[in-house]
Amino acid sequence: MHPYLTKQTEVGVKYDFGTFIATAAVFEFEKQNTIVVPDGSSGPGRLAIDGKQRHRGVEISFFGEPYEGVRLLGGVTYSDARMIATQGGTLDGTFVTGVSRWQGNLGAEWDTPFLDGLTFTGRMIATGSQYASTNNTLRMPGWTRFDVGARYTTTALGNPLTIRGGIENVLGTKYWSQVSGSIFSLGAPRIFKLSATIDF
Repeated sequence: MHPYLTKQTEVGVKYDFGTFIATAAVFEFEKQNTIVVPDGSSGPGRLAIDGKQRHRGVEISFFGEPYEGVRLLGGVTYSDARMIATQGGTLDGTFVTGVSRWQGNLGAEWDTPFLDGLTFTGRMIATGSQYASTNNTLRMPGWTRFDVGARYTTTALGNPLTIRGGIENVLGTKYWSQVSGSIFSLGAPRIFKLSATIDF
């Protein structure tokens, strides 16, 4: 299979509120779609081109400090990814596998007023359902994950020291995070993290 090019068209706007910035964009791109074709061997087969994928969508994002000591970073993306020009038109109009219609994330930080150098953090990641079969009869459910954490910045022996702690997937949600072909990726379990960094 020969290399191919993907061209994307995107138009967007950005508004600067001073300490907070918001952006919005619409996009469209097409790329060739690959399928696995049996070749008679005991292996998985070979890749072949069958039609194209056409992705259209809208993306909104924001970041900055809307209030003193409070920082936000996040966004949401809507994608309409369809198959076109497939062999015999059998899959035209079906949704592309492994692509979520909706994706969103929101991260926040808060510098506490009661202890200088202490910052609490939080993050939410949400991903919509994804089709796992080219004929759209098998669907992987969407999922949402929450992370929490904190960091404390101080000095040790005259050098800057940052101590970080956090919990990923704080609710212990069980989910499949991604599907690619016939391979499902299992979402990460609840993970506890603790680290320290010192600058010399």
